[in-house]
Amino acid sequence: ATYNIKETEAVNDIGFTYGATLDHQLAQTARQRLQALREPADTFGSTVDTDSTTVGYTFTKQDLFIYNLTLTLGVQYKHSKPMGEDAGDPENTWQYTGDLSWTRKVSRKMDRVVNYKYKRERSNIQDEDLQEHRVTLSYKYTF
Repeated sequence: ATYNIKETEAVNDIGFTYGATLDHQLAQTARQRLQALREPADTFGSTVDTDSTTVGYTFTKQDLFIYNLTLTLGVQYKHSKPMGEDAGDPENTWQYTGDLSWTRKVSRKMDRVVNYKYKRERSNIQDEDLQEHRVTLSYKYTF
């Protein structure tokens, strides 16, 4: 649980968040995670304007077909309920993610990482789903 107070001249921002995470090592190279997070409005003096609940699941498999090839798949559900007199409808959001990353040594101190990320977000408020495909090539140097 976290309790944050951000003091400003105009108004104090107060937030209270609590949650839990379960990690389960399925095998030496496979892991799954279940996470729940809650940010209630009007609790412990909280000034947030949205009451939200988030639940997510992630599965990670390292050394998928070859060494240093990692696959991560995830799904997340978020329910956000605006508070106040002029509050709109609650929003239910589903987010699906996929990540495929391959790391290879270039030299003793440098690694090359090729990464593909996919993200899809579906909301009951939006008409269209948001989709993102991202391919990244990076080099990591260890001092």
